[in-house]
Amino acid sequence: MIRTVLHHRKTLIQKCLCQYRLKIHMSKMCSSFSNHVSQPYIDIENTFHLESHKFRNTLYPDTLCDEILTQLKSCNSVQQVFDIFAANKNSFTSKHLCQAILVLRDIQKVFNKFYLDDFTKNITEQKYETGIGESHHSVFHVFQRELTSHEQFKELLSRINEECDNFDIDEAVCTMLYLQYLGVHLKHKTIQRLISHADKTFRSSPEKQFSYQTLSRYFSSFKFEDSLYSVLILSKALPTVVTHLEKCNDVYSLGQISVCLEIVKDLMNTDLKQLFQNKLVEILSTLNIQTIEETRSLMKILVFLNLNFWSEENVEIIQRLLLLLADYIHMLDIKEIMYIQRVFSNQLEPYIFLDRVQKRAERVKMYTVIPESCVPRAQKRQYRPLITSGEPL
Repeated sequence: MIRTVLHHRKTLIQKCLCQYRLKIHMSKMCSSFSNHVSQPYIDIENTFHLESHKFRNTLYPDTLCDEILTQLKSCNSVQQVFDIFAANKNSFTSKHLCQAILVLRDIQKVFNKFYLDDFTKNITEQKYETGIGESHHSVFHVFQRELTSHEQFKELLSRINEECDNFDIDEAVCTMLYLQYLGVHLKHKTIQRLISHADKTFRSSPEKQFSYQTLSRYFSSFKFEDSLYSVLILSKALPTVVTHLEKCNDVYSLGQISVCLEIVKDLMNTDLKQLFQNKLVEILSTLNIQTIEETRSLMKILVFLNLNFWSEENVEIIQRLLLLLADYIHMLDIKEIMYIQRVFSNQLEPYIFLDRVQKRAERVKMYTVIPESCVPRAQKRQYRPLITSGEPL
């Protein structure tokens, strides 16, 4: 059985690194999704492809005038990205390097999703008396190892090193964040150069209005390593976050701030906690939820408020947010609903939340086409009894 799983892994990795081709036609998907909105069913697969399209357009949505960017966005395999880089190496600027990393990260997410779907399907078709001894999640580390050891990927990192000083702050933080998802360590010289470049930018202009998403990406880049080094680096950028928190006037921006503060929660003093709480109350007083982004931002804030280090201080506001989110549960996906359920399980109040959310959650489940990887395996296991009749104690 283990031999079969390992062979299955190797095949999938080779497909993704060599010939893996995703049949993603963005214009077709966008039109089909718009036609699908009027229908009650939510196709998660279709939504996933739309999210992929959105992710690839994170920094450069309009690329009609740049042929290299357009080619990179259309890549369906790792090798295609490498081929474009090899053919245009001398023309690759900071934006092309950043876009290449974004596309590689998107391909990695697609690989993870389809591997999980396929693996879950295989194991649910078989019967096991015990669990699988070796964790199948190591296949994701194999993907990272194969990618980061590739000579063309090393050349890509070397080129990022050369162009680092030409990166703007958005390109720098995006590149350093998604390189780590791809398996490049925080202490790698390329990421260290990007950190130094971003750190200088933040410290040289502490009063400058940076994008809230830029700040959250920068702080999220350090979530992979919980160390004194991370705390010391982020402490230099914390004044910039506080300045942005004081100017914050919408729930989306506050959600991004909560992501930053969660990473440096050990540095939050009483004044900073009070500032965040007051700003949240102020925003909630005029909040009229209109978009999915606002609902997801509320969820991020809720999860942050529920962290152990100060959840007892936030009981009332957590209950208020739970009741508010209960009316918009249909705007969230299954994973996000599970986050909210986890918060409620810690609070067990308000009880009325259960009545509000139950019908809406059932409706989401009823009208959602859920891929197999999202459904936990409900396989009956047979256990040998610890004590059988006739055995001496």
